[in-house]
Amino acid sequence: MHGHEHNLMLKGNQPLSLHGEDTVWLVKSGNIDVFMQSVQASGPASPIQRMFRVGVGEALFGIARTPQLTLFGRATPGTELLVLPLAQLRDAANQPARQHEICGWLDRWVEQLSASLTANAPVQHSRALPAEAVLALEDQQSARPVNGVLWTQLIAGEACFAGFRSARLASGLPLPLASGAWIQSLGTSQLSAVATARYIRDVRVWGSLDLFHQTMLAALHEQLEQREAAERVRLHQSAELNHQTMALSLQRIAAVLSRTPPQLAQPAEPGEQLVSACRAVGGAAGIAIQVPHGRQLGAAGRDPLVAIARASRMHTRRVALRGRWWNQDNGPLLGFLAEGHHAVALLPRGVGQYDLLDPTSGQRQRVNPAITAQLEPFGHTLYRPLPDHVQTVGGLLRFGFAGSTRDLAALLLAGAVVGLLNIVPPMVLQVMIDTLLPRGEREEVLLLSGILFVVAIAAALFQVMRNLAAARIETRVSSTVQRALWERLLQLPVPFFRQRSAGGLAARVMGVETIRHFLSSLTIPVLLPAVFSLFNLLLLFFYDRGLAMLALACTILTVAVTLVAGVLAFRHEQIVQERLPNISGLVLQLIQSIPKLRIAGAEARAFAVWASAFAALQQAVRKVRRITCALVVWSTVLPLLCTMAIFSMLALRGDGQSYATGTFLAFSAAFNTMLGALLAVSINFYKLARVGALFAQQQPLVATRPEIAPTRRDPGELMGAIEFSRVTFRYQPDCPTILHDVSITARPGQFVAIVGPSGSGKSTLLRLLLGFDAPQTGAVYYDQQNLADLDLTVVRRQIGVVLQHDAPMPGSLLETIVGLSLTTLEDAWAAAAAVGLDDDIRALPQGMHTMMTEANSAFSGGQQQRLLLARAIVAKPRMLVFDEATSALDNRTQEVVTRSMEQLYATRIVIAHRLSTIMQADQIYVLVGGQVVQQGTYAELMREDGTFKQLVIRQQL
Repeated sequence: MHGHEHNLMLKGNQPLSLHGEDTVWLVKSGNIDVFMQSVQASGPASPIQRMFRVGVGEALFGIARTPQLTLFGRATPGTELLVLPLAQLRDAANQPARQHEICGWLDRWVEQLSASLTANAPVQHSRALPAEAVLALEDQQSARPVNGVLWTQLIAGEACFAGFRSARLASGLPLPLASGAWIQSLGTSQLSAVATARYIRDVRVWGSLDLFHQTMLAALHEQLEQREAAERVRLHQSAELNHQTMALSLQRIAAVLSRTPPQLAQPAEPGEQLVSACRAVGGAAGIAIQVPHGRQLGAAGRDPLVAIARASRMHTRRVALRGRWWNQDNGPLLGFLAEGHHAVALLPRGVGQYDLLDPTSGQRQRVNPAITAQLEPFGHTLYRPLPDHVQTVGGLLRFGFAGSTRDLAALLLAGAVVGLLNIVPPMVLQVMIDTLLPRGEREEVLLLSGILFVVAIAAALFQVMRNLAAARIETRVSSTVQRALWERLLQLPVPFFRQRSAGGLAARVMGVETIRHFLSSLTIPVLLPAVFSLFNLLLLFFYDRGLAMLALACTILTVAVTLVAGVLAFRHEQIVQERLPNISGLVLQLIQSIPKLRIAGAEARAFAVWASAFAALQQAVRKVRRITCALVVWSTVLPLLCTMAIFSMLALRGDGQSYATGTFLAFSAAFNTMLGALLAVSINFYKLARVGALFAQQQPLVATRPEIAPTRRDPGELMGAIEFSRVTFRYQPDCPTILHDVSITARPGQFVAIVGPSGSGKSTLLRLLLGFDAPQTGAVYYDQQNLADLDLTVVRRQIGVVLQHDAPMPGSLLETIVGLSLTTLEDAWAAAAAVGLDDDIRALPQGMHTMMTEANSAFSGGQQQRLLLARAIVAKPRMLVFDEATSALDNRTQEVVTRSMEQLYATRIVIAHRLSTIMQADQIYVLVGGQVVQQGTYAELMREDGTFKQLVIRQQL
């Protein structure tokens, strides 16, 4: 190969035209970045777009010039090329010694050029294109190679490259097809394919290469036209939206002057009525609605409301719109018109009134029976998410009380009025005994009796008002806070759960219900009467300042003793509430471990562990009960002591002042009312101590920062490129290094296996990949985006995962497979068939609706593993992560699963101990002691005398 070849040195950024179908450029040093640009007769018609980079040892093949597109390269500094005539390369291809090298150049060129077109929109589901066989496709079916490049020939029918109608296949020459590209059938068709290593001997290979270039240029040109058309539509929609927004702004200004609400709402962009309706409802409920990525809202969005809720990190609940629902306070609702399932916002307007807001037109209408008849019978309520900045119990309470201002005002007003009304009976008693009864004025006595009756009725009505307001507040705050705590718990980072048991966490969260129960029994009957009973203290000063000062001293003494006892009780109650969840978790673990304890003969030791913890708990409980008993005794003795003090003060007065009977009785009644209310608080103060301790238990849940910071961004639709870049990790600063300087790369659609002896860090690597832990140094990248900057929830939803110790959760098989994905029953059956489980499910009496228990005793280990595999692939993710996911499968089922995995265009990261399952892996990485010691294909690693070969030999023995 030295006839007409020559070297070419290029400066940095120096262009290189690729239009010369008789030329091949081999990169000896540096890199060539390939660009394309749409052109017209008058000059460039679009911006320059980068396609890919060609590195050392790779080749660029000349492409025929077209009037629509131009392709060129730009060199990095120090780039040197070997320029070869294509004819010379053809001659070299006939030499067996050079065929492997030339096949590598061709395959890499085809892969790179194809990826520039298909990487951003890979096919979701396709059939595997076999080599040396005929494949029949139905209409709109797709086929792609599983590994490498196959030169594909259309035998019958019509088909196109990657879904581009302008890139139709000809029935003459084969077309090279990389594993990331596909052929879509237009009607029924038949294909055959052959590998590059075999087709290189055919003289037609160079004509097929020219055909590939023509097909790629046609597809690239169509793709550019589609982008330009989409951009024109976007600009038109933006102009329309700006016009409507301006109209809305002017109407808002006019509404300020006219004191009438604007008739237009924020107009919806075309095709986004649901998003706009959610924004209207969210605006009224204090929720910031986020628009999900297009794939989540569209292709995967069979229920786009779920996608919107996920993007906004909120929860929704389906509600029935029954009866005269618009006359009740149901909060802002999302509804749908029966005609066309058109989303609308149902917004409260005053008391017992609702408006219907149409996001398309922006018009508001008062809801009435006629409007309700146009609605679907079910709507949705949106729940406000807990903000990330809430990290204290006080902040959690403020979040829970949001929207309760009116009810709080009603509660306090009613309590104050009842407190004022309670001072009326002592005053009436004083007047009747001191004035009216001695004079025998019956009419005035009857009048005062009527006044007392009216006061009693008024007090009862205000108590009803107070109780209703308290019930609304209690219900709203309890549901909001408990839901927010569960939401925060699910958002916490994985290390948080390593330090706490499941039972303890559940007890902490459910402690909100205990708090609600205690507060409901304290707030209305105890705390509010105690606070507003202080009005009686003013009445005491009105009757007698001296005795009132004594009453004030008794009040201060009562409050002081109660507070001191409460502080002591709180300390011990805090110990109780800290230990009680731990004991609950311990009991749960012991019950689940009874078979293991019996096998080990460790029942006595297990009982000793429980008894020690339980005894410590009971000591704290006993101290709390002692304090409670002391308070009860104190509450019994104090009224007698206070009465003795008042009588003694009256008897020892030296001013000779007489004291009217009615005045004394009124003073005594007011004092006893106030003292009784305060003593009720004292008796029940242990409940307040328990409430305080329960609130303290919630602090770790609220204070721990969520796993996903608000600053993390949505990665969009991931294509499947994964990279570990020089990752080093240890679980604690003083712990040994688990992974050291690990670098692993997986291109979209690749099958990458990770093997190694136990303890080498394989599972830890997957934990980093899923974001459960973060590396100390280095980074994990998805599509060249640092995982540390990405929204982990969005990333994980695009990955199908089966971890080593996974087990199906209780529920129906359908729920187990579908989970929270936006998939259907048909998708569940397809996933079950892909893992060879469909026949097993059909054999069950209830089929896909068969219930699984926590023990899962009716299902074998292999069936459970296949259920998990079906769950992982049901949404057809672009990335699959398996940690020994097929260890319980027999060889036949393993073959079915492997064949199904190849049908999916997905990047597969697989940890395998059974090395026979990774023979077809594109790349195998061998980990030993947290370091990559080998990498390559199965065949390459077997040719080396290294760790991998030793592992294989050990399994074959």
